Amino acid sequence: MAFAAIFGVGLVATHFFAYLPLLPRLVRLFFFFWPQTALAPYGFTSPMDDMTRTYLGGGLNYAIAIAFWLLVGAALSWLLHKRPVRVTALATLPVSYLVGVVTETLLRLADIGIYYEGP
Repeated sequence: MAFAAIFGVGLVATHFFAYLPLLPRLVRLFFFFWPQTALAPYGFTSPMDDMTRTYLGGGLNYAIAIAFWLLVGAALSWLLHKRPVRVTALATLPVSYLVGVVTETLLRLADIGIYYEGP
């Protein structure tokens, strides 16, 4: 339960961290694109014959993202079930960032990318 609440708030709040001038540009870009990395609302892409092919667009992406993050939340809750709730709360955002980066890296190794919209 703590994962869902903190993940939802973090999904919205991290976008605002992108506008903090104190952070390095790479970190701000990570925060700016984090909601798109987590939910992949515009679909996935794959390079193909000098063109980019987009697939899995539309509402199905949200269903896949929700199922994926429910599994991550369940796994984190199971791993930390004997710890206090504050430990789960403190671990939620770092774990979700790490899982997102690892998942995107594995997708890139399979020649699949997340379609991003932004600067």
